[in-house]
Amino acid sequence: MQKLPIHQVMPDIINSLREYDCLILQAEPGAGKTTQVPLALLDQPYIDGKILLLEPRRIAARSAAQFMAQMLGETVGERIGYTMRNDQRTSRKTQIEVITEGVLVRRLLNDPLLEDVAMVIFDEFHERSIHTDLGIALCRDVALLRDEPLKLLVMSATVDTRALSNKLGDAPIINCSGRGFPVDIVRTDQPVKRFDLLQSITRRCLQLCSAPGDVLIFLPGKSEIHALERLLNDQLDPQINAGTEPYIQHQKQCQIIKVYSGTDESHLESLFSPSVEGSKRFILATSIAQTSITLPYVNCVIDSGLERKPQFDIRTGITRLTTKRISHATATQRAGRAGRVQSGLCYQLWTEQQNQALIAYDTPEIGQIDLSDTALTTLDWGIKSPDSLEWIDPPPHNLWQAALQKLEALGAIETLVEPDRIPSITTLGKELARLPTELRVARLLINARNLDAIELGTSIAALISEPSRSNDCDLASFFNSSQRPMLNQQQLKLAQRFRQLINNPSIKCLEYSGDTDQALINLVLSSYGDRVAISTDTASGRFKLKNGTAVRLDPSDRLSRHPFIVCIDLGGRDDRRELNLRLGLGVEKSHILHFLSNQIVHSERFEWEGEHLRALSVITLGEIEIDRKPARSLSKSSRATAWCQRISREGLDVLPHW
Repeated sequence: MQKLPIHQVMPDIINSLREYDCLILQAEPGAGKTTQVPLALLDQPYIDGKILLLEPRRIAARSAAQFMAQMLGETVGERIGYTMRNDQRTSRKTQIEVITEGVLVRRLLNDPLLEDVAMVIFDEFHERSIHTDLGIALCRDVALLRDEPLKLLVMSATVDTRALSNKLGDAPIINCSGRGFPVDIVRTDQPVKRFDLLQSITRRCLQLCSAPGDVLIFLPGKSEIHALERLLNDQLDPQINAGTEPYIQHQKQCQIIKVYSGTDESHLESLFSPSVEGSKRFILATSIAQTSITLPYVNCVIDSGLERKPQFDIRTGITRLTTKRISHATATQRAGRAGRVQSGLCYQLWTEQQNQALIAYDTPEIGQIDLSDTALTTLDWGIKSPDSLEWIDPPPHNLWQAALQKLEALGAIETLVEPDRIPSITTLGKELARLPTELRVARLLINARNLDAIELGTSIAALISEPSRSNDCDLASFFNSSQRPMLNQQQLKLAQRFRQLINNPSIKCLEYSGDTDQALINLVLSSYGDRVAISTDTASGRFKLKNGTAVRLDPSDRLSRHPFIVCIDLGGRDDRRELNLRLGLGVEKSHILHFLSNQIVHSERFEWEGEHLRALSVITLGEIEIDRKPARSLSKSSRATAWCQRISREGLDVLPHW
């Protein structure tokens, strides 16, 4: 077997884990940690049970399992297996199980002591997803409850090991060099403007057409990947560009491969083999390609220096994808992809001055995303307060409180009265915690099952989770004249998966026989009742949400003519206060009063009409006024308040002169 850098420190790893229950391994790219460490620990006497290896990416999990099984001369599913959502290959013989991060949390809820597990390995820990932070916090809690030790191994190439060790009870640290080759870094003389980014990358790609090897291009998101693909296809088309540029006349046949979350992984397997002779491959990728897997024919990286991450806005209650500068650690990871198997070159599209301004490490997700799923999991775990868990970084108080408010609105928790306001998970909350889907969608699915409207509910859930590319924001427009949902192939597959989650697949799922319009409104309001909005300007398509946030949609969209809508999918730029509606449903006043009766507030108000005091009965939902009408009478206290306010505003002269 080929000697790898990790083999030099393997005795230290084995001995440290024999003595300690927690270990930090900092190993540079190419060291071989992902596959070699689990195999070396497989037969150690203190590993009396299964080893779980957590990988943040599906393709990395599958690739690691296949490589380890191959080293043992086996197929995946024997001693080496993997588990991820909708895909599992394990058996009773499986001793090393590679899993994606969300799987660990689900397994902990079903098996709180991890009875058959001896060790959990957290790979690529520097990515610090919320699943990683929650997973390691729960594992540390499990370790305190078990009779047998639960070994924890944290592995990363770029992490602040001293700070991490302090937070893991002074866990020992082992460092390992990598097997990387030299990578020349080239930065720009002038800052690259955002609007010129893709053109700048295109020009660089054209210059690299005749160079050997694959080019890996890091972009912030899917939209930029598709836009760059179009630009490259236009520039590399010989019929369009024949004779226009000297380096295009002798171009190789070029292939563009896209890599981002949700992409079909089957076509990525070609990247592990040489390209067809005389061809050039450009790999357009998000951050998904910066760790875990080695692309052996990449010797050049073009880094935009940008990434897109979710950011939760407490004011609006909405998560938006924000585009930000990457950290030094991420830049190092990306550049290293060019030197995994040979010397390489990395073009970083930022200046030296901008490089010095980069933050050192990525901000953990726990400090910037919606924590409602995390809060529900901890409550289901039996933890009433986040302070009861040993976090690497504790969840911010304001994000935690926002999460509890959302859970209470969904009926997942009940909050006891002051002064402690201790949250308690409900029966519905326990069901929601065990459905591996977004919380609002899970609430919709459970309500659909209770209404005997499973086919309708799963179809709506698919339309919401996998929205069609359409200019129409109205959810009702995706139902035909027979009131049946019109789903594309991807949505049909997703609806089938949802049916399997909430219904025995052997039971035939009948078409809903009730009033489809009423059921549609019921299902949507049960999950998105806190996103009811009232029209404030029909001509411009403007609405106001229950929390007071402004929402806008195209005035030509038929939803803009509704007095009330439910906002299902909201987005918009993070530098604007106004949100854009991408998917919604029109509702009537009567629907709101009926389905959200427990949130409706009835109050009496008053207004002066000259010298006459007029009484009003007002119905509100949050900050929006649902209805107002004259009241028969005004209470003495309200009348006194009205006079006091007027005297304060206008003086004693307003009093009657008798």
